[in-house]
Amino acid sequence: MIYSSHFHSIMEYGIIFWRNSPLCRIVFQQQKKILRIITGSTSKTLCKSLFRIIKILTMPSQYILSAMNFLVNNLEYFTFNFSIHAINTRRVQLYKPLANLTSYQRGVYYASIKTFKALPI
Repeated sequence: MIYSSHFHSIMEYGIIFWRNSPLCRIVFQQQKKILRIITGSTSKTLCKSLFRIIKILTMPSQYILSAMNFLVNNLEYFTFNFSIHAINTRRVQLYKPLANLTSYQRGVYYASIKTFKALPI
């Protein structure tokens, strides 16, 4: 309960905007540290099984969930491949615009398309 009210709410707030910053690694380390404190584990305990036992999403998993929620809630702003060309594909795919600017590629719009394309079918 304390984890959800204090750490998780702060971590989740705006995660789709700040996930690509260099400081997100520190936040993930803090999440693992808090998880070890909650479970009473040592600092050398692997956290992968602890996340499953307590049923908490890791920070990268939370980012994927938030990005997909953004995509689903804002589908009208995204372009699909079938509207660009007439080639019939098996899977409905989002059109990923060509962008050379790193700031655009790190943005929510581009990153959510990239994340969606990386998910397994």
